[in-house]
Amino acid sequence: MFTRLRSTSLASAGAVVLVLMFAGLAMGRVVLNDSGTTVTADAPAAPVAPDTTATFEDINGNGIDDDCEENEVANPDAVTAEMKAVDTNADGVISVTEAAHSDRIGGKNCNHGGYVSWVADGSPDGTETDEQATDEAPPAECVEVPPPERDPALDEQKNGHGKWVSTVARSDAIGGKNCNHGGAVSEAAKKDHDALKAERDAAKAARDAAHAAAKAAKQHGKPH
Repeated sequence: MFTRLRSTSLASAGAVVLVLMFAGLAMGRVVLNDSGTTVTADAPAAPVAPDTTATFEDINGNGIDDDCEENEVANPDAVTAEMKAVDTNADGVISVTEAAHSDRIGGKNCNHGGYVSWVADGSPDGTETDEQATDEAPPAECVEVPPPERDPALDEQKNGHGKWVSTVARSDAIGGKNCNHGGAVSEAAKKDHDALKAERDAAKAARDAAHAAAKAAKQHGKPH
């Protein structure tokens, strides 16, 4: 009789241990003291790196957007010197004129024109366009200097817009709201961007019309 009670007690204790173990597994954590093994819940996902494709970062101070390079090594002193060289009026804002006179590289196609165009369009990091910047006060009497003629061959090139903006930036063009060089660059960049958009929209409208006509013809040819 005592043997039976003892066996029953041991069985009950074993059942309690099993219940606790399974409860621990359900909670995502079980510690086995005799082996030192620990089972933990899934670790939190690693933080997602911020998207920097729409901003200009240059941790090594060489004037090239970090998105256009790999394995950069931070150089704070070079960053400070490069920024000082570009921000000629030391107001903390890179105007279109300052961007045009710099050697910075960036934008979608990683070139100088891409960076200048990005600034001219009003960069999302707070950089103002030259129409807003105050590094060039409008003259008492405006004498506009038109930008050079746009090479039609640029239309066939992937980065034609950036090259065009870079060409205007390196010219002596004067114009825009404040009748200065930066204004001329901003105006040329905007006009070129709008022209490209209008061309793409027209091409899309033509494709849609052709698709609709083909669909109508196909429906018309079906037996009724």
